[in-house]
Amino acid sequence: MNKTINFLFGSGVSLSANMPTTEELTKTILKEKNIRMHTDNSFYLSNREDNVMQSELVIDFIQKFLVGLNIRIRNYYKWVGKINLGYKRMLNYESLYYLIWQLRSSGSGEYDNPIVLRIYKELEKRFISKVSVIENKCFYNKSFTYFLEDILIYIEDIVCEKLYKNLLDGFIKLVDEAYSDVAIKRINIFTLNHDTSVEQFLERKGINYCDGFIRSDLPILLWKPEVFKKNEYKISLYKLHGSINWYQFKKENDSNYFVGKVPQEIKEIDHIEYLKNKYLYRYNRHMILVGTFNKMFDYLTNIFIEIHYRFFNLLSSINTIIISGYSFNDKGINFSIKKWMDSDTNKKIILINPDPEELRFNARGMIKNSWYDWKNNKKLIIIPKKFEETSWGELMYALKKSI
Repeated sequence: MNKTINFLFGSGVSLSANMPTTEELTKTILKEKNIRMHTDNSFYLSNREDNVMQSELVIDFIQKFLVGLNIRIRNYYKWVGKINLGYKRMLNYESLYYLIWQLRSSGSGEYDNPIVLRIYKELEKRFISKVSVIENKCFYNKSFTYFLEDILIYIEDIVCEKLYKNLLDGFIKLVDEAYSDVAIKRINIFTLNHDTSVEQFLERKGINYCDGFIRSDLPILLWKPEVFKKNEYKISLYKLHGSINWYQFKKENDSNYFVGKVPQEIKEIDHIEYLKNKYLYRYNRHMILVGTFNKMFDYLTNIFIEIHYRFFNLLSSINTIIISGYSFNDKGINFSIKKWMDSDTNKKIILINPDPEELRFNARGMIKNSWYDWKNNKKLIIIPKKFEETSWGELMYALKKSI
């Protein structure tokens, strides 16, 4: 029997914890009217009657721009004959984010991409004609590149706003049962989710875990990845796409930045008092990775290079991964899984999904093309159920089959 259990979670696992679907998030980003832009350039879901900088005009401008881009994405997938996959994979806020990221990165000179020049110029021309209509009413007179930056911030902020939710009980009971099993010595949880549902679940159960952050004399937890090596807890949590409560901070009158995790009880995060009249100042927005192919660039930045190094390194010592809620649409994660699966005949995936054929159909080619080969060679073992409906006995049986 395996003494270590390894889970890889995607957003589908969090749905039973009352977290929003990708479709819900996309609809909110494209259509929600109760959104306001604050003077600090942050975006909030709000039912307030006051208009911050008459920001409803800016929100309407952003949403109409996104709807136009969404039509372009739809037309592209019609042209390449993949519109049958569109509603499951392509037409969502992550695809919109990636398209805007390409335009912004090219326009700012961050990444050279000559092929987007024509569409950049075309959209810039339309932007200039439309922004002139609202700029006198709401003082919004930014350049096109900064407008694109605002849209990226808008998507990130609204996603995080929607994910700040309290957990419904029981959604990862298999983790609780694995924790209670004395035969299991260690549990690794790799998650692609930004929400804090796993942490909330473990904390409600009184289960200690290591996620790379430690307590200090500051009111926030500090990122210290070396604690993964000397982890004294049974559970290690690796958030591969970041978290809604991770930020960069610096102390006042200090030029050094550090990554901190903000406890739920702290509501005001822009400046957090740590001593009398001494404050921590937030440097950036949420440390999350949004988009599609652009995420692979971010895997090499900031703390993400540390997290993904540990993920990649741990794979070499792992024989079985239990995967649930993941759509197999992240090319970077898919590459790591494919390389790991092909490295040894003993490497196996236990997939928990209520509709595995639909999942295979909508997966990216790297996984789709290997699916039946893995299945026929008993490297892919499928439990055709929702994660929260799977019993510990069913998982144990699948694990024994994987040995």
